[in-house]
Parts: sequence; C-alpha cells; structure tokens
Amino acid sequence: MGVWRIVKCTAVYEKDRMEPIDPRGVPKDFFSDMDLSPFPASAKFLCYWLQRSGFSPLTNTISVYSDGERALREEGEVWLENV
Repeated sequence: MGVWRIVKCTAVYEKDRMEPIDPRGVPKDFFSDMDLSPFPASAKFLCYWLQRSGFSPLTNTISVYSDGERALREEGEVWLENV
C-alpha cells in the first residue's frame, strides 16, 4: 500500500472584515481615514492591516467562492482522477 503525501497546499481566504472591540460600536467616521481602494474587495481589510504593519499587501489571495477557488478545486479533482 502506498503512502499519502501533501503535494500542494493552498490557503483560501474565507472572511475579510474588522470587528470592533469597543462594546459601544464603531464610530461613524471610523473608516474615513482608511484608503482601501488599492486593495481587492475580497481582502481589503487584510491588505490594509498588512500594509499598516509594515508588510507588503497580498496580491494573489484566493478567496472563497471566487474563480480562483473554483480553478483550485477543479485542479484537485483532475489530480485525484489521475491518481
């Protein structure tokens, strides 16, 4: 019997949001100082915080329900059919 090994591991980004930690809620102008326009809509908060923390924003994020995720699933299915 053969041994299973991981051939490829790709993360799929599922949820992009910011949660307020202040129980009073989010102030009306909280997002007004954030320029989220350069980032993909599916990962805008992640990219914003990465950039703010001194890291480069991700440019190749695969998001759930996207064409990228669909292609990744199809690639996996083709691979499994040929094992």
